Amino acid sequence: MKACLAQFKSCSDVRINLRRHGEAVERAAAAGCDFVLFPELSLTGYEPRIASREAVAPDDVLFNPLVDASSVHGIVIAAGMPLKATNGTEIGLVVCRPGRPVATYAKQILHSDEVPYFVPGHRQLDLTVGEHRIAPAICYEAMLPEHGEAAVARGATIYAASVTKHASGMESARAYLAAFASRHSIPVLLVNAIGPSDTFESSGGSVAFNSAGALIDSLDDAEGELVVELS
Repeated sequence: MKACLAQFKSCSDVRINLRRHGEAVERAAAAGCDFVLFPELSLTGYEPRIASREAVAPDDVLFNPLVDASSVHGIVIAAGMPLKATNGTEIGLVVCRPGRPVATYAKQILHSDEVPYFVPGHRQLDLTVGEHRIAPAICYEAMLPEHGEAAVARGATIYAASVTKHASGMESARAYLAAFASRHSIPVLLVNAIGPSDTFESSGGSVAFNSAGALIDSLDDAEGELVVELS
């Protein structure tokens, strides 16, 4: 399987972000990728204070361009978006799969500073891409052993974390997830945003580790796509 980590700089206009997601998907497809993963809340940017205003239903027509791109290119797309829930707003990951309905995952374990703005998700979602079963994680929860261990117990063959982190947070995440990959013999994908995110600057540094916890490849702090082959 070939995966693409789309290290993305969001702006304040969802429509512009959506168009630029489509452009990144086209580049991933041209590189032969089967799966493309964007950072946390990539379609709006990570802005908790306005997330409820931007939130949409999982079946919103906003996602139609990504649905179409998924089918045209035969690629699975996972992009971040605030989602409306019955009891509030979720930090969502919207997944578009060729010829299938949109699926969603929502961050299950919130950081304490997110609690005033979001509610935790409860539905599970593991993605089948070729022979792989990909377990998604969103930022803070990816740093908690219980989340990753539950994914391994369900039979995940790849752990895929979508985050927005500043430089020191990304350094810690890379160290933790490399060790996690080695300990559980599972490849790990980690995609970060760049640019303004809430009260901090996301630093990029997206990375992929193999099942021994060794570096496959990584990006610096510039916008772009990291394409990696996973056996």
